[in-house]
Amino acid sequence: MQKKTNYFKAFGLLVLLTAPNFASNTFRFQTSFDPNKHDVYIHELEFISKKKLFTHIAKIESRGAYNVVSEKSMLGKYQASKHTLRDFGYSDAQIDSIYTSVYEITIRGNRKRYFFDTELFPPSEQERFIRWYTNRMERILLKYHINEYVGKTIDGVFITKAGLLHASMLGHTHVIRFLETQGAVNYTPKRGYSVKERLQQLENFELH
Repeated sequence: MQKKTNYFKAFGLLVLLTAPNFASNTFRFQTSFDPNKHDVYIHELEFISKKKLFTHIAKIESRGAYNVVSEKSMLGKYQASKHTLRDFGYSDAQIDSIYTSVYEITIRGNRKRYFFDTELFPPSEQERFIRWYTNRMERILLKYHINEYVGKTIDGVFITKAGLLHASMLGHTHVIRFLETQGAVNYTPKRGYSVKERLQQLENFELH
């Protein structure tokens, strides 16, 4: 939620917010100043944990199901690809055994859904996977872009680290293209949310 307020009123608010023991740990106020208009823009952010971020990602990716396979052969609660599983440390033989276990079920409307044997990629490993994946994005693949773009507004979206990690589930290169083109290149999968939409979902939330 981005608000524009009078400079002097905003200054007084910021003094109160930064007073010792006054502000709740739940919120942070990100500000930017436009010297031409003498306006302060205040963006209110709610802190969330990595656990809550993972819950949100799982809801978007798989509705929280550990045993699902997408039409693009993405696996599990966080929709891991063959490539990322290999980077995660799984051998080609392990990956092949997972995909060999895939089976289909026909549901209403003659639609098909796909599932796999979670003994081969168990829930505990899937939870370890998302921790590994987001740490890799945060510390290596998107490290520069997190430092450069968090706190800025691009194509009307306030950029947070939480939003960037959520959007990175589409692939970090798509996130980088969105940021570096100021939103002109916005990857959108055939089904699901685009990079911009994923960023928007968490533009009012930031990680502890």
